[in-house]
Amino acid sequence: MLFIQKILLISLILTLDSYSKTMEEINNNLKATYIYNIVNYITKQGTTHNKKTFNICTQNRINLYTSLQKFENTTIQNKNIHIYNITKDIGYINYCNMIILPKLSDKKLKSIIQKARQENIITLSDIPNCATKGVMIYLKDASYKITFEMNLKELRKADIKISSRLLKLSKIVEK
Repeated sequence: MLFIQKILLISLILTLDSYSKTMEEINNNLKATYIYNIVNYITKQGTTHNKKTFNICTQNRINLYTSLQKFENTTIQNKNIHIYNITKDIGYINYCNMIILPKLSDKKLKSIIQKARQENIITLSDIPNCATKGVMIYLKDASYKITFEMNLKELRKADIKISSRLLKLSKIVEK
């Protein structure tokens, strides 16, 4: 009897682990779709980046990177989308039009935000309260629903214009 209980317990644990991975995959796919659609409503002013491509970079976010791959070589605003995962030196940020940030120390986050602003790079994260720390767009998980906040002050500093349609759907943060 004890043997059967152990087998049932192991089966339950494996099932829950599989369910958890599936929910994470669904959540990442939903975020990737939001990111793709948000890009449609953004106009970057004064950019020095290649005018023919829009590079979306993730930093150490392999699961989200995988979900974004479905948009590789699609077009937005007559630009080909390319997806990159930066695993080491953030110095590669200057190749990005948008960077999706992981949880970082405040010092590292401030450094990346400053560089992104100078290079007209859109910063996006799903880390709580990141918009109040200077990230331009915060994707917020709210029980199987994604909402987003926009830090207008940071978007303006980087000379990035947001469609009024997108602004109507977002919560505005001005810090």
